[in-house]
Amino acid sequence: MKSAQVYVDGLKVCVIPNAGNCTVNIPSGKHILKVDGTMSGSFDVFSQTNQFDSGKTYRFVISPNRSEMLLEDPSGPVGFIAEPTYYELNKTANSSDNGEFTMKPAD
Repeated sequence: MKSAQVYVDGLKVCVIPNAGNCTVNIPSGKHILKVDGTMSGSFDVFSQTNQFDSGKTYRFVISPNRSEMLLEDPSGPVGFIAEPTYYELNKTANSSDNGEFTMKPAD
């Protein structure tokens, strides 16, 4: 499995291997969290704006997003293709959940 690259407000803050974790300290306020795979061939990424309050700890779980279909070609390499309808249905002007990974709060 690929590692997940985590960005806060467009700045890469860590790369998380399978079953790994990272800790990031950020100031309070609204921040855009983005998760993408290393050397991603995806059309899009997970991206969401969250409000963070001072003095609180927030935990998220990053997991594979099953938005892609595996293609096998006996004459060539294995590749991924995304279903365009899935991508259009899983994004808004402010968020996107159609990349290789998805992220949810760990409640």
